[in-house]
Amino acid sequence: MFLKNSIWMAFDYATNLITQVLLIRTIIQHLGVEGYGFYSFFMGLYSSFGLMDFGMGLALSKYLCEYLANKEIHLCNQVLTLGILFYVSIGGGLTICAFLFRGEIVSLLGFQGQYYTYGIEVILLLSVALIFSLLNTVAVNLLMAYEAWMSCSVVGIVFKFSTLVMVLAVFFYDLAFPQIAIFYGILLLTMLRTLCTFYICTRRYDGFSFCMPEKNLFHKIFSFLRSSSAQFLLTLLAGQADKLIVNRFFGLEILGIYNFCFTVFNYLFGFLATLAKMVFPRISRLHATGNEADLLKVFWRFNYLVAGIHVVLAGGVLALWDILVTWYVNAEFAGQTWTAILIFMAYMVLKSPEIPLYYFYNATAQPNILLRNTVLIYLIMFGGYIALIESCGIYGLIISAAVSSIIVSLWNWYAIHKRWIQFCA
Repeated sequence: MFLKNSIWMAFDYATNLITQVLLIRTIIQHLGVEGYGFYSFFMGLYSSFGLMDFGMGLALSKYLCEYLANKEIHLCNQVLTLGILFYVSIGGGLTICAFLFRGEIVSLLGFQGQYYTYGIEVILLLSVALIFSLLNTVAVNLLMAYEAWMSCSVVGIVFKFSTLVMVLAVFFYDLAFPQIAIFYGILLLTMLRTLCTFYICTRRYDGFSFCMPEKNLFHKIFSFLRSSSAQFLLTLLAGQADKLIVNRFFGLEILGIYNFCFTVFNYLFGFLATLAKMVFPRISRLHATGNEADLLKVFWRFNYLVAGIHVVLAGGVLALWDILVTWYVNAEFAGQTWTAILIFMAYMVLKSPEIPLYYFYNATAQPNILLRNTVLIYLIMFGGYIALIESCGIYGLIISAAVSSIIVSLWNWYAIHKRWIQFCA
């Protein structure tokens, strides 16, 4: 079963990678590097706002796993009700803010001229799409609790191919404002994906009804969110800082180059982060039994596996970069991006320990440690920005992030080894 699920998730991720490769090439060919910089900036912003669940997604997954295992359907309904109401509130609030202050937001982001005009409309479209994306998280986490990875993967695969077809259609029919039309398509497809995922859930879980969460459950989930929400808010604010800096001080063309390399890094790093979701239900169940020894064994093995795979992936990318990027864009672009991708691949390997730490701390209901880690990472990283940007340019951003990640990860490893941090307190 684990092998079957791994294959489906790997296929889903491979589909994501393939469609993104085709999307990026298509957008660069039709809109240029500046146009791709605009597209990638707002899609990155949209992804970051997807983190506005403040950790509710992991809370849903954790407690749904526990309650479904014990067949406590009434508690599952309370968890689902709480999740739906939470996401509607967050998404609706952001949409209202985007509508009222869209001009100020786009201006703050540094866009001017025609991209300012495009940005005003795009930010409103994405805020509406975010509501449906957040609601989709509820359905996905219910499927995760059932370990229905095939269903999750099939919906994801269809959505990714549909997005590619939509973008190709925008350029094929030569629409007047393709920069905006693409985001209308994303909104429509996000709505359809959410409806499909909820429909699949009804086929597996037929006992749902809205109900008021008990005080104990409400307290349990929001105690979990107190730390995770601060962590996610920091990630949202700081996660786009590098792109904002590049856009403001180096321009959209350099932003396009930076985002191209960042996208490769992000998809390779995210490959294992996505597969790691399959371990989360198992960790949650081990934590519920209080089996500290088994949790530690799984933790260390997981670290070795993630780091090893990332080393192999990084080596493969560097070996093939010049050939593939020359074919994909041109030889000049391959040369322009070589140093950045070299540093990004080193960063990917050094960042590997964050994946096991993230899932283990959340599965063992210790998001407060993740919050502390996030604060330390960003403090070190922004200190690096100040020290390195003037001398190293955009490379200073990547180096700062890599240094901050490895320092904090090594500290956590040491604390776990010394038993200062325990998974079963």
